[in-house]
Amino acid sequence: NIERERLRPGDAVNIARDVSFRRVRWRIGGVLRAFTPVTLTGSWTAGESVNLAPSGTTAPAQGPSETVALTLTLQPVTPLRVDTTWLSSSLDSSTGLAIFRNEIVRAKVNWQVTRELAVRAIIQHDNTSANGALTTLRTGRRFNTDFLVSYVVNPWTAVYAGYNGNARTVSALELTWLRDAQQLFVKISYVYRF
Repeated sequence: NIERERLRPGDAVNIARDVSFRRVRWRIGGVLRAFTPVTLTGSWTAGESVNLAPSGTTAPAQGPSETVALTLTLQPVTPLRVDTTWLSSSLDSSTGLAIFRNEIVRAKVNWQVTRELAVRAIIQHDNTSANGALTTLRTGRRFNTDFLVSYVVNPWTAVYAGYNGNARTVSALELTWLRDAQQLFVKISYVYRF
């Protein structure tokens, strides 16, 4: 697959005029269903990507990149579905130096308790290792939790209650987690007709 990408001033740092990149990428993917409740989905993409967050006064440049995505889906009964995903991506400079490495592990559980009542939980861990000499990306780990309970009587009448929490470390070696966001919400919708 051959792609073209054009960056204009304002799209990324250190660009004074339009810059075009021509990228060649290869992708292989597949789905394996051993038996009904278990599915494995995967893909591997390699080629070139653009460093959109270069450090200092360096302009964006392209280099070798690789992305791997694997998802294991378990659905032991129709109302319950568990997806566990592992994502890995990397970008190197044209000289072979690592710009960044990123790994994400995500677990998502959906449970349709009744026709009206559903519960969803998403837990995600993100680990980024960045070369500060080549990018403004930060090295660190992030942890995110999302919980949602929904009760939908019809498209016009519903109640949603949820929680979102985010935490991060300052560096990859640090064990102290800083909670940088939390949100608890309730949303009610109802149509009154007269």
